[in-house]
Amino acid sequence: MSRKESGVESDHRKPRKTVQARSQKTREKILLAAERLFGKKGLHSVNSKEIAAEAGVAVGTFYNYFPDKQDLFLEVFERHSMEVGRVLDGRIRDEVARGGGGREFIYGLVKAVYEAHSLSPDFHRQAEALKYSDASMAVRRKQERKEAHAKSVALMAGFGDKLRITDHEAAAEIVGLAVESVVHELKMFGSEVSEFRMLKELADMLTRYLFRDDT
Repeated sequence: MSRKESGVESDHRKPRKTVQARSQKTREKILLAAERLFGKKGLHSVNSKEIAAEAGVAVGTFYNYFPDKQDLFLEVFERHSMEVGRVLDGRIRDEVARGGGGREFIYGLVKAVYEAHSLSPDFHRQAEALKYSDASMAVRRKQERKEAHAKSVALMAGFGDKLRITDHEAAAEIVGLAVESVVHELKMFGSEVSEFRMLKELADMLTRYLFRDDT
């Protein structure tokens, strides 16, 4: 009788799956605890002992998963960036599928960026600040910008002769910087003017810049 028929193989696999699931759960607890603490205090004001305590694990367990808090921060950042990208890509697909005019698309895009920045806003603020002082973060932010720029250029090409602009690459950079700047300012510092009015005016401005007529 084979190992599979006797049930020996499945019996061996069960403990391994249980250990793997427990290991993944512990890793997730550390990542979530780190995101909370990094968001509250920043990378340089948090130590590994605090993160372990917040996660409810021993310090030795922490080091079984991450060599130091810098590597942990970068992994938290990668997860955060992937989630932001997932939200943005989903909203953009929805806007494209809706098939509205340029104004509707741009307003939907602006709102999507704003909503994406609402994910873990405290951590996002800390990560944004680090891009000016941490080389690893600067490299990752540059790569993010490069990928976002390529997507923007491709989206613009889809509007064809409806566009007023002719230099898609430069226009994509301008639009990206404008949206990022306004959304970042609103999320970081707020505004005397309501967020709805600010986002609407931004979308109107970009629509007039990009399109031949008031689509």
